[in-house]
Amino acid sequence: MLDVWRTLPGLFINVIFATLFLGKKIPGIREMWLIAGPQVAYGQTIAWGQYVFGILVIIVVLSPVFGIDPMAGALLEISFEGGHGTAAGMAATFEELGFAEAGDLALGLATVGILFGVVMGILILNYGVRTGKTEVLQRTS
Repeated sequence: MLDVWRTLPGLFINVIFATLFLGKKIPGIREMWLIAGPQVAYGQTIAWGQYVFGILVIIVVLSPVFGIDPMAGALLEISFEGGHGTAAGMAATFEELGFAEAGDLALGLATVGILFGVVMGILILNYGVRTGKTEVLQRTS
């Protein structure tokens, strides 16, 4: 039974992505870029920023001082932007490359990322409502 269940996530993700645009008219390239361009730029900035920051910290501090494997520089982006699915998916790759601990580290960092995001998101949202910096949500009392 577990062997069957292991194959299901790969099949189900195909169904999800295959049905995303059913019933939708796909816009032209120009309109698509006007709508999605800012999000693409933001996403790439975040992704590359996480890679650069993680690799710089590994090269400058963690690897020379603590002897951490340089591949750990990719853990930040894999865990925070990729999440648990990417972290789990990369575990076999890390094992093949001789850094088996990276799979567990990536899953731990993904969990920290979610917890931090939820807690900080709630705090920032509450701060915004209390100080009147939100347009949609307003303080009721």
